[in-house]
Amino acid sequence: MNCVMKQDIYIVDKDFTWTYIVTHESILGPYYCRR
Repeated sequence: MNCVMKQDIYIVDKDFTWTYIVTHESILGPYYCRR
């Protein structure tokens, strides 16, 4: 059986005022969000 793990990566600053997201989908992202 072939097992493939798909993971998303979330990077946030210490105060959680912004987030940088790299999804496991190669055709989507990366995303950046700021409050």
